[in-house]
Amino acid sequence: MDEKQEKLHYYTEHLEELPTLPSVATRILEKLQDPDYDINEIVDLILMDQVLTAKTFGLVNSAYLGLGRKVESVRQAILYLGTKEIRNVVLTTSLMKLFQGAEESGFVKSFWEHSFACGLFSSILAKSVGFRDIERAYLGGLLHDIGEAIFILKFQDDFDKVRAEAENCSWDFHKSEQKVLGISHTDIGPWLLERWNLNFEIGIVVTCHHAPEMSVTEAALVSIVNLADLYCRKKGFSLGGKIDFQTNLYTQPAWKIIAKELKLAEDFDPQLHIDVLDKNFEEAKEFINMIY
Repeated sequence: MDEKQEKLHYYTEHLEELPTLPSVATRILEKLQDPDYDINEIVDLILMDQVLTAKTFGLVNSAYLGLGRKVESVRQAILYLGTKEIRNVVLTTSLMKLFQGAEESGFVKSFWEHSFACGLFSSILAKSVGFRDIERAYLGGLLHDIGEAIFILKFQDDFDKVRAEAENCSWDFHKSEQKVLGISHTDIGPWLLERWNLNFEIGIVVTCHHAPEMSVTEAALVSIVNLADLYCRKKGFSLGGKIDFQTNLYTQPAWKIIAKELKLAEDFDPQLHIDVLDKNFEEAKEFINMIY
């Protein structure tokens, strides 16, 4: 067993209990897997959770979706949003609930703002470049840093050391974790997702989002999340550490990976898609603040 595997074994074996999704969310997600699900059952489950109900209405009535009319029932909201968006709302709200009872801090707030922003801009970028599975792009962005949840919730002392390292140097959390802990959120995140029975492809995103060129499969998806992550950090939705505002999004290698994987034209211009992100930024920012 190499050093990284030893560290992973240490952290997973010393978990007194695994962070779990709320039971209502688990039941909703299970039912949504059935294409013939009973919408009345989904409505009843959502209404059991006041926060989930509020977030559902907040999403469907947001200016970001621009439906042009006010939706006043959960049933209408489900019909308007569809299965994929409801699944995203359930996961987003449920993951935020994992942090209830954790030390409330500016970092916890920035963690969720960054995660949700990355999910949102991943979906915008995916649509812009022609990646068809917008839901997977959103989930990949939302969950790309989920390994941090284990450190924050279960190993606070170790995580405080990582935060101190990140704040005192020019490294981001990824490099600080590797230096201080010998392991990072990209190593432990897929382990958590596997136990939640979430998409295998999202685990690849978690592992490779800092280095999309290392992705053997799902390279386009990983590259989309990589770029959305950098865009969010550049725009101030940062997880922590010192933000490198000089990062040139246009020259990132992920663009070439996307062009190759999606068979885009030779004159593919990343700036066109950066412009799409910028065009949607203000509405997305308002939406992010509303959800959080």
